[in-house]
Amino acid sequence: MVCGYTTIGASTDEAVIARAPDGREVMLVFGEAAALAREAAALRAVARGLVAPEVVAVEHDDTFGSFLALIDPRATAEPPTMHPVRVHGTLRAVLDVARAVEAAGYSWTPEPNDVDVEGEGLTIRRLRGAMRLKRGERLDARTVVERVGVAMLERNAVIPFEFLRVVLPRRAELERTIEAVEADLAEAARQLSLPDEDLSLAACTDVGLMREQNEDTYQLFRSGEVSIAVVCDGVSASRDAHVAADIASRTACTFLAEHLANNAAETMEAALRAAHAGICAVYQERGGEPLGTTLVAARVDGRRITVGWVGDSRAYFVGRDEAVLLTHDHSWFNEAIAAGTTPEEAVRSPFAHALTRCLGPLEGGDAWHAEPEVIDVEVSVPGYVILCTDGLWNYAASPEEIAEIVAPVYGRAGEMTRALSAVALARGGQDNVTVAVVEVRIKPG
Repeated sequence: MVCGYTTIGASTDEAVIARAPDGREVMLVFGEAAALAREAAALRAVARGLVAPEVVAVEHDDTFGSFLALIDPRATAEPPTMHPVRVHGTLRAVLDVARAVEAAGYSWTPEPNDVDVEGEGLTIRRLRGAMRLKRGERLDARTVVERVGVAMLERNAVIPFEFLRVVLPRRAELERTIEAVEADLAEAARQLSLPDEDLSLAACTDVGLMREQNEDTYQLFRSGEVSIAVVCDGVSASRDAHVAADIASRTACTFLAEHLANNAAETMEAALRAAHAGICAVYQERGGEPLGTTLVAARVDGRRITVGWVGDSRAYFVGRDEAVLLTHDHSWFNEAIAAGTTPEEAVRSPFAHALTRCLGPLEGGDAWHAEPEVIDVEVSVPGYVILCTDGLWNYAASPEEIAEIVAPVYGRAGEMTRALSAVALARGGQDNVTVAVVEVRIKPG
């Protein structure tokens, strides 16, 4: 019994479900008296037109302290959907709530359990932490959608990559008004509504959630039956890592495109050496810090796949019923294992993720540290070559996991790149992430 309310069961760590003296079922929320009073005032101020709790009372119990009695308006929640229209509608509804709260003169910083995404729309359970806005002060709408995005992800909602860029917190400074977030949502919707893209060749890059600069680059090229993709990850030991990545990707792709008639494996090796030489030449001209980048490139001609790489950017092959990692990382970890160190011992080393090869003069520019590796294979089944930086494979490393992620959108190269990038962001997004996808076609007969 709490001040005349009969408790029925727990709702959350700080709330209980109870029976009010008039027989209605209510939620009792405990906390600091002044904060609860502000929340009650904010809820009453925005009640019209919103699906929000009805305030029954703000009271104090000698044993349990101050509490807020609310009638919870929630219906039975349906599982969240990944359909872009549904996600867009939900986020617009969140901004409508934020606008109503701001118009009433309050701020709002929701916790994940304060909002329910339901089959019929959005339900507000709490206006936790509501504070009076000062004259001229604006509500922080970006924090509102970020908190709701966390709530959706915690319920295992699959949010399209374009909208995920809006709802996940980023290190970079962004404008935080309702209008700014609405503009970002509109741009995400525009990208999703673009005409159908090439289903067989696509790439996607994102700065990630914690970096201020994107040091990844990619290049794509097609001529007839031959498709080429190059992905680079500038080594962040240099402030100009993006310069090395840009030089390498453009040089390698151009070289491959200009020598389509030559031996594929020999051309791939020469292209990577040309990329290394290009970076070193720029460094000699401009000076400054040594430049370095990883690179992985694929040339696909029918069933034949030629892959070249330096560093730890990877290439996978994913078919309908099989998935394999085509490359191996040029890293201290892999070399230690090859020398006899156990994986358990190697992973504990502070050098576990250190590169042993990269393009450019970062490691001195000698031939060994920039030595490319090339494989030339023919596959027996159609599928896709997937190139990526460690911004993806740090979160989804195994071929089987890569295949599982792209399975729902298999056959659409652009959607495959975005699905993989979305997983990297949703699981942490600590680094830049870049993904390229190239279809491997096998003609009948």
